[in-house]
Amino acid sequence: MVINSNQAEKRWQTILIKELEKEMKKAPSHDIGRHYPEGAREHGPISAPYARQVLERIQFPQDKIEPAILAIKYHDPTFLSSKRPQIEAKILFDADKIDAFGAIGISRYLIKYAVDYFKKLKKELKINVA
Repeated sequence: MVINSNQAEKRWQTILIKELEKEMKKAPSHDIGRHYPEGAREHGPISAPYARQVLERIQFPQDKIEPAILAIKYHDPTFLSSKRPQIEAKILFDADKIDAFGAIGISRYLIKYAVDYFKKLKKELKINVA
């Protein structure tokens, strides 16, 4: 199977963006704690209780509330990645950083890291990429 590197990159971007959008929808009010003096740096733990209220008020699925709250609680950069054991927390962390980048920052990131990633993936999978 021959995969064009542009096609592979577009697929990867589409999957990434869909996942990030889905996860961000789970996290309304995830940065509300940032507006409190004690939340200037570690605002996730402050934001989590407020986000819980919002999620309950909008009748978010009950089984999804706790994973969303944990993701919000640990999305701050001050927490080590080991503190983010669940995929939701990791995705929210990444989405938050990408949001801070803006569209140009995302493009720069993809140009810098995605090309290397796909080269490495090509070697690992031993596929012929045009």
